[in-house]
Amino acid sequence: LLAAGANANHRSRAGETPIFAAVFGIQDADAGRKIRALRAAGGEVNSSNAESDSALMVAARHGWQSPQMLTLLELGADPKAKDKTGKTATDLYISTQAK
Repeated sequence: LLAAGANANHRSRAGETPIFAAVFGIQDADAGRKIRALRAAGGEVNSSNAESDSALMVAARHGWQSPQMLTLLELGADPKAKDKTGKTATDLYISTQAK
């Protein structure tokens, strides 16, 4: 789809871009490759959804230690960005591990 001109930053009703969808493909062995392809096509790794979460925050909130998180960080995802409650991806990850 990207080769045909699909917008790598198209937003869903929830404000999520295709990079968010790739993060949710947690069991997808190609998720890292997909995130890289979306980034190469102009996909923004630090965009936020309607809840002010970045893709990295979504992954962290779910406690995912995944290649997706590493790929996002390698591509410039900001681990210091804050959500609407003032928490970073690190804060969110730690809070999921404490449960």
